[in-house]
Amino acid sequence: MTDTTPTAQPANDGTGSEEGGLDGVSQSYKRFGLHRQPDNSIVYREHAPGVAKASLIGEFNQWDVEANPMTRDEFGTWTCVVPPNADGTPAIPHNSKVKIAMVTPTGERIDRLPAWIQRVVQDLSVSPVYDAVYWDPPEQYAWKHKAPSYSEAGLKIYEAHVGISSPEGKIGTYDEFRVNILPRIAALGYNAVQLMAIMEHAYYASFGYQVTSP
Repeated sequence: MTDTTPTAQPANDGTGSEEGGLDGVSQSYKRFGLHRQPDNSIVYREHAPGVAKASLIGEFNQWDVEANPMTRDEFGTWTCVVPPNADGTPAIPHNSKVKIAMVTPTGERIDRLPAWIQRVVQDLSVSPVYDAVYWDPPEQYAWKHKAPSYSEAGLKIYEAHVGISSPEGKIGTYDEFRVNILPRIAALGYNAVQLMAIMEHAYYASFGYQVTSP
């Protein structure tokens, strides 16, 4: 601790003054990644201080690295704004593939999945490589049930992981968890469930804990 604190403290101080403290950093998903604006333009931000150039590419612009270049600020954050189509609809369709194209200081071109992408998919019939897709369904999810009320008796919390809750050698599903596991938890007297790793990262060897893209 004595050796590492002097090194870590400047970074911690910078986080406090420049990024809104720990609370601000924890909500970086609201600023970084792809976000549709009220006018249907889409703002994309990525923190990549070590590259010389960056641009957003995807099916929406035929993977053209010149179509949507990004600009860099003093902290190494790259930004671009994709204006809406002429008819006012978003230029990036829901569920279409995207990547960030970058050029390193040595001139090497590299393409990567956006770090704050909300969804990645894999088609093993084509390739084991994961694809990032822009996720913005036309109909937002509507909650079907009210939030549970707080019990004055206090919480009795059962910690669970949906994916490893199946006795079979596979990744368990939420429906299987609902049918097979929840009744057992309730029967044991628990009144709250803490679900681990609900992010469901595509690389499942980490049990879904990795929240950035592969």
